[in-house]
Amino acid sequence: MSRALLASLLAFTACTAAAEERIADVRQGTNLSAALAPGGSTLVVDLLEQLWSLPATGGGAVPLTPAGEQARNPRFSPDGAQVVYQRRSGGQWDLWLLDMTTGEQRPLTTSPSDEREPDFTRDGGAVVFASDRTGHYCLWSITLDGGVETQLTEESGTASFPTVSEQGLVAYVHSRDDEWSIRVLDRNGAIDVVHTSAGRLSPPSWRPGGGVLVFGDSLGGDPLTIVTLFSDTPRALAVTPDVALLDIELPGQSGLDAAAQLAEKLPGCRVVMVTTFGRPGYLQRAMAAGAVGFLVKDGPVEGLADAIRQVAGGATVIDPELAGQALRSVANPLTGRERDVLAAAEDGSSIADIAARLHLSASTVRNYLSDAIGKTGTRNKTEAALLARRNGWL
Repeated sequence: MSRALLASLLAFTACTAAAEERIADVRQGTNLSAALAPGGSTLVVDLLEQLWSLPATGGGAVPLTPAGEQARNPRFSPDGAQVVYQRRSGGQWDLWLLDMTTGEQRPLTTSPSDEREPDFTRDGGAVVFASDRTGHYCLWSITLDGGVETQLTEESGTASFPTVSEQGLVAYVHSRDDEWSIRVLDRNGAIDVVHTSAGRLSPPSWRPGGGVLVFGDSLGGDPLTIVTLFSDTPRALAVTPDVALLDIELPGQSGLDAAAQLAEKLPGCRVVMVTTFGRPGYLQRAMAAGAVGFLVKDGPVEGLADAIRQVAGGATVIDPELAGQALRSVANPLTGRERDVLAAAEDGSSIADIAARLHLSASTVRNYLSDAIGKTGTRNKTEAALLARRNGWL
């Protein structure tokens, strides 16, 4: 806990002397949540089921919600002008908006279901929250203007504590039976499971910049508590990860190229390739690029988590079936430029188009294609590209 936050909480306790009897009734395990305003000047905290505001550096506390009205989980809007929180009304939890300038409050949702754990989207125009209106808790969003509601997830189990990154990714806790996971929902509706556990997981939070997700695992030991999500190599270099989990197909860049860059600029970073393309050629290229792990995506999540821990501990982990195939396969005979030309030819592009795209002369492209066709034993550039792709050489 930072000194500023500690000072604020101490000041809050000091300035609520009139509530000493109520404070004395608080037992260990009380769910205290807090929100720090953008810029760090104001802290809103829920204590004894009431929201209070106080300077983050310490000072007098001011009640924001009526005594006796249960209020929890405050979150500031990106501009700090509003706070959204959950408030118990008529037996269920609804979402409320509080104007930090005027003190005015209004309900954002009034459904007969529980609506809880809200967070603003990064543009401040909507709120993401958990609701049990479908019979179990899923994620929903609601716009501030117009109140348009959208269901974001439909998974069985319980979704809770959503938090939105600066890039619009929504991280949340998911639980079903005795299995817990941290999941990330992207703007296209795709969901990635980034951590699983048999123990309870604490609500996740994004670090500034949206690249690092922090959460806690109640199992203790040596849990994976920080996950770095990046779509390009510069972001990975900026946060200096201990382990990088890369897909073969990355936006604008091959994961194999990213692995090589990480190996060169961050030699202490352990790279694990995860792909749907279980091809020996990819394994060989990944190992040559400096990867120390290679797994296919259809394996169990528990196996992936275990592999990451092994790699972090210094081991090399390779899918056993793929390793056997690699031992029996022919080494990639293509040079880097031959691979580039064949990859450009996959979509049926003409020699002139390939030359323009790769900034080569037409005669050079023909020479590379001729060499690639000869090395692959095929009849034309299309067959050569298909064979190279099938073997994982591209």
